Amino acid sequence: MRSISLFGLACLLISQVPLGSQPRGLTAPVVVPLAPTQPGGVQRLRVTAPGEVSLLAVTLFEAPVPLGRVDAGTWEGLLGVDVERAAGEYPLTVTATGADGRSATSTTLVVVRARRFSTRRLTVDNRFIEPTAADAARMRDDAARLGEVLAGVSDRHWAGPFVPPVRGTATSNFGTRSVFNGQPRAPHAGIDYRGAIGTPIVAPNAGRVVLAEHLFLTGNTVVLDHGLGLFSIFAHLSRMDVGVGQAVVASGPIGLVGATGRVTGPHLHWSVRLAGARVDPALLLQALAN
Repeated sequence: MRSISLFGLACLLISQVPLGSQPRGLTAPVVVPLAPTQPGGVQRLRVTAPGEVSLLAVTLFEAPVPLGRVDAGTWEGLLGVDVERAAGEYPLTVTATGADGRSATSTTLVVVRARRFSTRRLTVDNRFIEPTAADAARMRDDAARLGEVLAGVSDRHWAGPFVPPVRGTATSNFGTRSVFNGQPRAPHAGIDYRGAIGTPIVAPNAGRVVLAEHLFLTGNTVVLDHGLGLFSIFAHLSRMDVGVGQAVVASGPIGLVGATGRVTGPHLHWSVRLAGARVDPALLLQALAN
């Protein structure tokens, strides 16, 4: 499976010939109108660019947005807004490049509205708050490993609506400001599903497993690459039923709910990354409901 880093995509964009006169047969790309969004938001992105287009490059928040080509003149993908993105108007720039290297560009404003988040206070094993030197080193290694995995961009695997990975209602809201043992930590970048140890976990959509191992904070952790920069992260599992490189179908088995890592009790933590942005899984379900 072909996979390149987001940095590679950015370099590809920077290397393009500067915008000049519009080449014959190539018109400025058109972005289907976008509704206002919010921190953690997910939106479908559809771009049309009639003409002989050899490359379509999209940027938002000064970072590349992965898209998949649907037909000769249409590209589709998803836009994600990080949980800590400030409210404002941000340019979405689309550049279509012809075979001769000349380009046509259009810009659309993405409106991000403010979103309020609550605060939660939890008590956990103190080793997760004041780790030993060895545990701190492991946390750094885990973060680097996870960052490397989440930087990949592969072809699209997902299709149609996403489904919750376990039955039941989420018990912890995305974006909640977390205070562990009295110390503030990063916002909660996912949603939690409470469940008994051994409750089955399924894939929200099709993908390929890119990580399946025990990490210090998240315990038994599985990362599923859905393609086009979209990843699902499943944490605190009691058992992992998939391995790296395995293709998983929608609603296929991932593992079992557990209480490994930094937890207050058995549950599944499901988080989603979209081109590096920490987005709300509930808004992903909503965006792709139809």
